[in-house]
Amino acid sequence: MKPVYLVPAIVIGLVILSPVGLRAQPDEPLRVACIGNSITQGSNDASAYPQQLGSLLGSGYSVKNFGVGSRTLLNKGDFPIRKEAAYQNALAFNPHILIIKLGTNDTKPQNWIYQNEFVSDYLQIIGEFREVNPQIQIYACRPVPVFQDGFGISGAILLNELLPKIDSVMQMARVETIDFYTAMLDKEGWFTDGIHPNTNGYAFMAGVARDSILSSPSGYIRWFTSSAKAAELNENITINWLTTPGSAPKVNGVPVEEAGTVNITLSSDTTFTLITAGEHPDTARLFLRFLAPGTITSFTVFPRYLDLGYQDSALISWTTATGSAVLIDDKTVESDGFMWVKPDSTTHYILKATGQVTTTDTITVFRLPSDQINRAYQRPAKASSTVRLSDPSLGVDGLDSTFWEAGAGISPWFQVDFGKAYQIKTVLINWGSVHATSYNLQGVTTSNQLKNIRAGITSTGGIDSISGLSGEFRYLRVLSLGSSVPGAGIQIHELEVFAHPVTPVSVESGSSQPDRFVVGAPYPNPFNPETSIPLRLLHSGTISIRLYSVTGQLVFMDQITRPAGQSVYHLNAGQLASGWYVAVFQAGNQVRTQRLLLVR
Repeated sequence: MKPVYLVPAIVIGLVILSPVGLRAQPDEPLRVACIGNSITQGSNDASAYPQQLGSLLGSGYSVKNFGVGSRTLLNKGDFPIRKEAAYQNALAFNPHILIIKLGTNDTKPQNWIYQNEFVSDYLQIIGEFREVNPQIQIYACRPVPVFQDGFGISGAILLNELLPKIDSVMQMARVETIDFYTAMLDKEGWFTDGIHPNTNGYAFMAGVARDSILSSPSGYIRWFTSSAKAAELNENITINWLTTPGSAPKVNGVPVEEAGTVNITLSSDTTFTLITAGEHPDTARLFLRFLAPGTITSFTVFPRYLDLGYQDSALISWTTATGSAVLIDDKTVESDGFMWVKPDSTTHYILKATGQVTTTDTITVFRLPSDQINRAYQRPAKASSTVRLSDPSLGVDGLDSTFWEAGAGISPWFQVDFGKAYQIKTVLINWGSVHATSYNLQGVTTSNQLKNIRAGITSTGGIDSISGLSGEFRYLRVLSLGSSVPGAGIQIHELEVFAHPVTPVSVESGSSQPDRFVVGAPYPNPFNPETSIPLRLLHSGTISIRLYSVTGQLVFMDQITRPAGQSVYHLNAGQLASGWYVAVFQAGNQVRTQRLLLVR
C-alpha cells in the first residue's frame, strides 16, 4: 500500500485528507509497566502475574515487572515504593500502560496512621507517570482480598477503608481500574497464607489484567509520534499514531483510522493535532520544525578552553540545512564540516548561513592560564546511580540551575573523565539541597588505579572549595560517606576541577599534533530514531561503538571500519526507549563520547 502524502498548509486550512490507505501495524510494542508489592513481584520469574500477562498479550506488548516486596504506596510508609530503584526504572521505561497494584502493605498499623495522605500520594504517582507520557493509560487496581490477616496486614482496613480511597482516586484522576478484589473473592483456596496468591492465582490475575487491557475504553491515544522533530527542504517525515478501538480519531480535523501512518514534507513550521472521541477523549500534538535553507542546525567547539602558552587545538564543527551557502569569518566553507583552530589568544569565530533565510552564530575559543580552566566542563561523567531526569552530565554542564542526583544507596559516587591525565590542583563542588556530610576525593590514573586524593572531607553544603591538591589523574571521583538527609542520596549542581596539563608543550616547539580521532556533534539531537555522527580518522582503522543508558546499562554495540579522513556514522536507535544515552566511540586507545537524546 502506497503511503499518503500530506501538504501541511492544506491539511490545516482545508479538510482534504482521505481516510483511506492509512492503516498500519504498530511500529513498536505497547509498553506495560506493573508496579506493586510482593504480589506483583512474585518470584520475578515466569510464574509472576506480569510475566504471565506478557505471554498472554503476545508480541505486540512488552510487559515489565517493577514490583518490590513489602512496599507501600504511602510516602511515609515503612518502605515507600517511590524510593525504590524499580520505581525510577518504571518511569524510565516510559510505559504506554501502567498497572498500579499497591495498598495491601499500607493497611499495616505503622503505615495506616498516614491514611489521610493515601489519596494525595496516589495522585502524585499518577502525575509523575503522566509527566513522562501525557497519553498514558493508568489502572489503579483494587488489590486482591486478604483472607487471613498476617504480617500486620488488615483485611478489614483493606475492604472498608482502603478500597473506597482507591475508588475515589479512579474518579478524581480519570483512570481505569482492574478489580482483582471482586474477581478473586471466591478464590480463597489459591491463597496459601491468606494474602499471597499461588501459581494458579497469579495465572488468574494475568487473565483478568489481559481482559481489562484488551477491552480498553475508546479514546486513548497510545502514541502520536514522528520520525524526526525537524526536516529540511524536500525531506520526508513519517507520522504514526495508534488509538484504542472506537476512538474516531482525526488528524488536523480529518477523519483517519485508529492505527495509521503518513509521510509529509514541510514548507514551514507546522503543528499536527490528533483528537479522539469516545469514553476517554484525548488530544495530542506534534510540532515539527522546517529547517529552511540558510538555517544553522549546529555549531560546536571542543575543547572550548585552551591552555595559554601551550600549542593545543580546538575542533569546530557545524551543520546547516540543505541548500545553505556558508561562511566562517567571511571565508566560504562547506555546508557541513569541521576545522581545527589554534588561536594564540581568545578568539571569536562567526558562522553565517544564507538561503531562504539568513542565520548567524558565534563561537568563542578561550585561551586562558591553566589554573583558570575547568577541566570537568562538559566532560563525560558517570555515577553510582541516577534519579530520573538527573543525568550525570548535568553535574558538569556549567549551569548552576541543573543538578545530578544519586538514588538512595550506600556511598554514592560521581565521576568525571578528563580524557587524559592532569595535575589536580583545586576542586569546587556546588551541592544541591541534599549534600554529602563527609566525602573522599579520589583519582583514577590512566592505568585504572584508584587512589584517595583527600579523604574524610566534611561539608555543611553550599559550595566547597578544596585546594592544595596534588597527583596526576585522568578521572576524579567524589565518594559520599554520608548524606545530610538520612536514607537519601546526594545532589551536585556543578563539579569544577582546576588542573594543569601533565606534559607541557610550548608554542615554540610546535610538536603538538591534532587528535588522531575526532567525533563530531550528532545531528539531529534530539532524534527519533536515526541520527548522524561525523567522524575523522588520521589513519584508517576500526571503530567500536557502544551506547549506554543513563543507568549505565549497555544497550547497543557496533563495530565499523573507516578510511583516513572524514566519514559519517548513521545510528538507528529504533529498538530503544526514549531517554538520554551516552555514545562511546573507541579507535585504538582513543575514546570519545557524545550525549544523545532519543525522543519518541
